Amino acid sequence: MAAVKQVMTNYTGHSVWTGLELINSSASINDSNSWGYYYRNGTFFSQTYLPWASGQPTTSPDRKRALYSPSINGTFNAPETNNAYYYTCEYEEALKHPVTDLEQKCVALPGSLFAWFVNDVCYTVHRENKSYSDAKLSCNDLSGYNGHLAHVSTMGELWIADGMRSVSCILIR
Repeated sequence: MAAVKQVMTNYTGHSVWTGLELINSSASINDSNSWGYYYRNGTFFSQTYLPWASGQPTTSPDRKRALYSPSINGTFNAPETNNAYYYTCEYEEALKHPVTDLEQKCVALPGSLFAWFVNDVCYTVHRENKSYSDAKLSCNDLSGYNGHLAHVSTMGELWIADGMRSVSCILIR
């Protein structure tokens, strides 16, 4: 989603774990169609709207995870160990209510997490460096919700991304 890309770009300025992983160990690493987003329940989504950086993904067999770099507006693959990067978590609300439990919990999070509640999804930006594995397991900011690394799944609702960008510029100053 454009909103996720906007959050990653405006709040981090650094490379961010995206949740994009090699679909299976026998897949061709350098084929962009071999990559997908895994949810914590084991399902996955294969489409990505974040562009790959030039020459990416590489063929290195240990590079089975992906990062988004705002400075080059591109995704690149990386090993999950010995690399610590920022990460963005995503929490989804299954049932819609006028003011949902998730929305209340999301807006009550500490300001250091840069929490955003957009279209029944709570996003938190963690401005701390962690390895992919640690980042994936650290999406536990909200009690009662299974978080996962955020991913970009649609290009719709660009007005949300623009609004987030505008507000983030004010917050960062």
